[in-house]
Amino acid sequence: MQVELRADGGVSGSDGCNSFSGRRWSLDGDRVRLRGAPLTSLVACSTVPGQWLSESSSFRVEEGRLVALDRRHEPLGSLSRTSS
Repeated sequence: MQVELRADGGVSGSDGCNSFSGRRWSLDGDRVRLRGAPLTSLVACSTVPGQWLSESSSFRVEEGRLVALDRRHEPLGSLSRTSS
């Protein structure tokens, strides 16, 4: 699973089965806000638990992890940072 917040404001990623792109991000205090509807592939994979990355509405950094949040700011899942 991965999320890339690009310097040009674009967002893309993959849950290990489906990929998504087409969203924009901006900083709002300690939260990364996501705008726009994601463009996603819809492959059915039994090894991937849900589509929480493409369904998140914002992210926050918590204890060195990127935490994906829903519209109610409830955690959906988290990812560790890797270098490129």
